[in-house]
Amino acid sequence: MSVAWIAAVDRRRGTLFECTRTSGGEWHVAQRREVSNLWESCPPRERLGAVGRGSGASAVRHVADATHEAEEIDLRFARTLANWLRDATPETGGDRVTVFAPPKFVAKVRDAVRETGLEYDVRERELTHLHPSELSEHPAVVELLETT
Repeated sequence: MSVAWIAAVDRRRGTLFECTRTSGGEWHVAQRREVSNLWESCPPRERLGAVGRGSGASAVRHVADATHEAEEIDLRFARTLANWLRDATPETGGDRVTVFAPPKFVAKVRDAVRETGLEYDVRERELTHLHPSELSEHPAVVELLETT
């Protein structure tokens, strides 16, 4: 049985899918694990400390530039995603995972995945909005599965 692993990620969540070829030659896509960006839900006071502006009593408090804070949250979640993918290795049997991320997030994910030592293929494509049954019909996924 042919198996391929796909992760669809964006700035808010990541989902790992297992793609298996049925006896009829069709691909069946099943969700196996999911992670959410908890950095965004941190209360602002905790978030300031969490994204590197200090949390101690003597830490300087200032209003962070919203763009800078969003960038820091993205970097932290990209690292969270990379560690989450690494932790999924026993589930994937060590098979390679192809990661799809939207254009404004793909470089952060690619860098974070590389930092973990994983040699996964990180591609630019927004797929998190698709239902598992729609994934197997998306051109980017079809292209990937044809080579599996």
